[in-house]
Amino acid sequence: MSERKDGGKPYYAYELVVRYPKKGRMPMPCATLVTNNHSVPHITFFLQSFRYAESKVYHHNTKVNPRLIMADRRMALIISPLNVYCTETLQRFLDRCYRIVTGVAKAEDIEMTINHTCASHSMKNAKIAVNKHYKSKKKFGMYVMVLLLRTQ
Repeated sequence: MSERKDGGKPYYAYELVVRYPKKGRMPMPCATLVTNNHSVPHITFFLQSFRYAESKVYHHNTKVNPRLIMADRRMALIISPLNVYCTETLQRFLDRCYRIVTGVAKAEDIEMTINHTCASHSMKNAKIAVNKHYKSKKKFGMYVMVLLLRTQ
């Protein structure tokens, strides 16, 4: 978005999109949030409002949970979907991720929404950390981060 002339917080636009049913097509936007408030309650309210609208449109109480949520590394964008779609705290989510990675996940761990942070945002944060803590070994630090991101 554009920079504000009054010096206030910048506005950001967030899109809630769904996968297009046919392979190879662009995702379809369902809802847009334009805001300069990036707090957990604000984003949670937006997602809950979307859930409410979903139940009105489809006339059901059983809402479909997304399989995957892609977000940048803002904590509000990580925590809010966990609250709305999984009724889960950040610590419970990290515990669930640990169980999945170590191979001891329960069936419900796998079925719940996975909150995935964008690789480019992760690399940007890694670059900042490497430049701050490992100035003499920047190339090696970034190489290790790429390996960690590509690990399956």
